[in-house]
Amino acid sequence: MKYLATLLIIFGTVTLSNAKSEPEIQLVKSDLKNLFTFKVDRSLLGAEVEMIYSNGDVVTIEKLEKRKMIIDFCDVKLGDYIVKISKEGYSKKFIVSKDVLGVLCEYDR
Repeated sequence: MKYLATLLIIFGTVTLSNAKSEPEIQLVKSDLKNLFTFKVDRSLLGAEVEMIYSNGDVVTIEKLEKRKMIIDFCDVKLGDYIVKISKEGYSKKFIVSKDVLGVLCEYDR
């Protein structure tokens, strides 16, 4: 019985250590209304960051070279944008709305 319990503990430990966790993306609050700022895990360095207008037009595509990125929405037209961060099968989208009052962001559902 002890042998079986030991095998189960070892199997559970190996299984949990091999499970990959999803990279974390943190939104950073800014006092400036037109800035969308986020910070990522090191595993997302080199990821592609796309900014897409609501009609599907790609505004810009950048490579994530540092853990923190600031996107300035000051000079873009009013409307909804999708900020997509993707690397090697992982993808996370944020909806960013620019209106006359500033920028409001939320996770893509």
